[in-house]
Amino acid sequence: MKRNFSLLSLFRINKVERPIPLLKLTDEKVELISGRLKCLMLSKMPYLNAKYSIRAMAEEIDIPPYQLSNYLNQELGVSFNDYINGLRIEYFKILIKDAEGDRLNLSGLAGKCGFGNRNTLTAAVKKFTGFTPSSYRRGHGRYI
Repeated sequence: MKRNFSLLSLFRINKVERPIPLLKLTDEKVELISGRLKCLMLSKMPYLNAKYSIRAMAEEIDIPPYQLSNYLNQELGVSFNDYINGLRIEYFKILIKDAEGDRLNLSGLAGKCGFGNRNTLTAAVKKFTGFTPSSYRRGHGRYI
């Protein structure tokens, strides 16, 4: 009996699922990243840019992206998106208490806070506050 054999079968690799070992950041590296990240977020507020990425953040604080990702995941316990969206929601809360927030509709608030659209803003507000943007505004606005 003739076996069906191809050269491609020589190149097939049986992939074995292995957990990727986590990089343990040194205490010095954690302090360095923490300080640079806080300084960047307070001074430039780059999270207000809807297209902001982990690569851009890592470049701005002069840290390799994998180390920044590791810091956010292991030290802060959040993903990059949750970290950025959390900062955006804090900014949203500030705007709501300000007269400027009263003049903006949801799309305007979304753009001002760094979200690409109002649906993304709504999902993030619900996730971080438990309220819709409108109900949060009613309960936490400057006139309440």
